[in-house]
Amino acid sequence: MLEETQAKKLMESMRRLKKVAGKIHLNGDVPQGEFFMLHTIRSEMRKQCENGAVPVEGITISQLSRQLHIAMPTVSQTISILEEKGLVQRLTYRHDRRKVYVALTEYGRMMLERMAQQMSGMMDEVMDRLGEENVEQLIGLIDKLYDILDDIQKQTTKTANH
Repeated sequence: MLEETQAKKLMESMRRLKKVAGKIHLNGDVPQGEFFMLHTIRSEMRKQCENGAVPVEGITISQLSRQLHIAMPTVSQTISILEEKGLVQRLTYRHDRRKVYVALTEYGRMMLERMAQQMSGMMDEVMDRLGEENVEQLIGLIDKLYDILDDIQKQTTKTANH
């Protein structure tokens, strides 16, 4: 009975965390998921500039899907929303018109910088309120929970495929 009660509490805590995290909108109209997608695009664009080896400035939908562990249709839908907001643009290049790259617009870069500052301020406040020791414990527990859930998911997938 105790385990069942704890399982319910854990599920409720995870649900509540997901719910409140989903309500966080940076700069008014950009949900957290869109922020992380913009951040990933910027990170990839920076890597390409540093390496100088890639002839395009942007990232493909499939690369975003792999890096964010999100289904390609979901990534494509989110990119369309970001495109409507003027934060990203889709690019094709003469050497391979079949590939579509996504890049930040100048407005997207500016907004991402503002959102990153907001996110940083929010994390600073969370860390101040929790305290250093609790933050370290929380990080460890979240990492451990991720590993456990990832392992369970892999086992479930393996079992379902056999």
